[in-house]
Amino acid sequence: MTILMVLTSRDTLGDTGGRTGFPLDEFPAPYYTFREAGVGLTLASPKGGRPPIDSKSDLPENQTPGHDAVQTRPGHTKGPRNYCEAC
Repeated sequence: MTILMVLTSRDTLGDTGGRTGFPLDEFPAPYYTFREAGVGLTLASPKGGRPPIDSKSDLPENQTPGHDAVQTRPGHTKGPRNYCEAC
């Protein structure tokens, strides 16, 4: 079985000019759960390329248990580009 995971290509919040992307706590948890279960994964974004990461999701006030689950994994290096090998 292979699961298609689609992340956003959108990096701007409507007409506001504000930055956006996918929240760091929403992608890694299912990604690692599926991977550890031996499920094949295909990652995509509507426009192709690396999906943008919501820069606000890594702020201390936005930390969730999803962040902790990823940050405590062996080999994890803090920083958006290093949240998982697929990001």
